[in-house]
Amino acid sequence: MKFFCKYLKIERNTNLTEYIKIHQPENMWPEIVKGMEDVGILGMELYHVENMIIMTMRTTDSFCADRDLSLLASKPRQSEWEAYVSSFQGVDADASAKAKWTEIPEIYSMEKCQKYLEKQKQNINNKLKVIDSHHHLWEFNQSEFPWIDNEMSVLKNNFYPNDLKNVTQEHNVVGSVVVQARQSLDETLWLINQAEQDELIKGVVGWIDLKSPQLEKQLQFFKKFKVLKGFRHVIHDEPDIDFMIDQKFVDGIKLLAKYDYTYDILIKSYHLENTIKLLHKLPPMKLVINHIAKPNMLENEWESWANHISYISKNFPHVFCKLSGLATEENHQNVDWANIERYSNFILETFTPSKVMFGSDWPVCMLATTYDEHIYFIQKICDSFIQTDIENIFFNVSKDFYGIEI
Repeated sequence: MKFFCKYLKIERNTNLTEYIKIHQPENMWPEIVKGMEDVGILGMELYHVENMIIMTMRTTDSFCADRDLSLLASKPRQSEWEAYVSSFQGVDADASAKAKWTEIPEIYSMEKCQKYLEKQKQNINNKLKVIDSHHHLWEFNQSEFPWIDNEMSVLKNNFYPNDLKNVTQEHNVVGSVVVQARQSLDETLWLINQAEQDELIKGVVGWIDLKSPQLEKQLQFFKKFKVLKGFRHVIHDEPDIDFMIDQKFVDGIKLLAKYDYTYDILIKSYHLENTIKLLHKLPPMKLVINHIAKPNMLENEWESWANHISYISKNFPHVFCKLSGLATEENHQNVDWANIERYSNFILETFTPSKVMFGSDWPVCMLATTYDEHIYFIQKICDSFIQTDIENIFFNVSKDFYGIEI
């Protein structure tokens, strides 16, 4: 769409009352409106200021003033109308529209400013280095992935590092952290092997039996793998809700701190009360809550989740949070992104960008969304942040938390 703004000087003795009257909808000649539509004029307004008539006009992109205003002059009753209005304007009725109307130079356009800022923002995002702090890889076998049921057919495939590269290549992802998806030492070793052969994967969060009497010996063995950064246990699949505050489990996490490993806290919101009990028993080690503790977004769970999250962020400054696994907690067929934004904003406000990290949860996220849609969503809700905060969320926090070298 093109936009024009012009002015016309009028005589001081012009009968403005009559001039205004003939331009009212009930008095306009239908042929004049039709003629303007035919040549590509989409809208027009006239304003009066002192001895000037100011016109704003919107046209199609293909509109050419010299050509189409000449064409307009040949339309039915157009010359008659020009003679009529010229008598009020105090100008020569035979003069061209270009001669009568003078262009008003544009000083400011909000729309152009918005487009410019959007382009600048896009340029920044294109240059923004990203570490994906949370994704998975696997060779699918139903017996080893019982949690992937028939409603999750999209996940019943093999997912390798090259598949990850295919979905991340447009987003300047320069590093990633692959996270365990099944509870076995074999998978931990397989993930380490994948990471050591791939330049994109900078860290592994594996699984280990934190209650095992062999735990310390196993941790000593794993220390030779620099790419192994920490461990995770699927707490929300344990039938005993108090599993995470069992003393053997607590002692196991303490041992991770001794060997400078991180621990990813995978829970659902109803575990938050016990999570606080656990945190009180642990030293100030590197801990990160996965998937914002999986609040029940479909039921709009809020107060209990928000209160516990606030308590953790205020009382345990060594605890971080991942903006990951969001859409999968929503309606998979019709994700309510506005609802997710509400929860995400609360996390960003509560933990602050200095303790929040971006994670895709790919390929699990494909149950409800795509890699592209998820990362664009996180970028959008961070639009108003200063650049340092954006860089923290997408790069610095993950890099420092997991000790990634890039």
